[in-house]
Amino acid sequence: MYCIDSDANIDFQLCYEQSVTISPDSENRLICPSCHALNTPHARVCSSCGVNIEDFRSALPRLQRIKENHTASHLEKLEDEKTLRIQDDINKSRKAFQRLLFFLVLIILISVLFVSGGAVWYANRVKQTQEEIKTYYENSLMCLHAENYLCARDGFRVLLATEPSMPNALEYLNQAQFGLAQQYFSSGQWEETINELNDLLRRDPGNQEAVALLKISYDRWIDQLRLEGSWFKRWTVRKERDARFPPMDKK
Repeated sequence: MYCIDSDANIDFQLCYEQSVTISPDSENRLICPSCHALNTPHARVCSSCGVNIEDFRSALPRLQRIKENHTASHLEKLEDEKTLRIQDDINKSRKAFQRLLFFLVLIILISVLFVSGGAVWYANRVKQTQEEIKTYYENSLMCLHAENYLCARDGFRVLLATEPSMPNALEYLNQAQFGLAQQYFSSGQWEETINELNDLLRRDPGNQEAVALLKISYDRWIDQLRLEGSWFKRWTVRKERDARFPPMDKK
């Protein structure tokens, strides 16, 4: 058996031990430290492999040190490679974290800008709406004072739809609508008068002036239809008037 492993690497420790081992047989032969062949006790050259036994034996410690140095160098190289791999993994992880952090900061900045822009836009929109409401209110009130009741009615309707809590807007709307109904009544526009008064009474059913004017408007319209000979229309209006004001309530 040779003191050489399967990878052609010399096992120096084994060779050294074999080189000083003497076969326990009766002839007391010398074992070659290289090929493990048996030689005569005082042989200088191995009869099997031709190696100088004494030179090989004296070289074993130096070869052992070379092997140890080679092994230490190899281990150091492996340790360096391991350290480099670990450092490379750390660098990759750091770069990945930096990219993630960059995107997170970018998203936060965009969100802040978006929210800030939205807040500014909303504040401007609220301010603009308030200014529009104020303008509408002033214009509608001017129309009411000028007895332009159609303008006042439409203006206060828009105001109540936009800002239901606008002070006095509902009261002004009722005034404008009643004034408009009176104008329609004065010009003999009975249907328009009735429509305005019915709309007014839906919001303010206790308005007795509107109720009284509504009754008179129905009667005047029915009389006009009788004079015009519009019997079917007269019957329809009378039926509507009786539903609104049952005959038993009429004096």
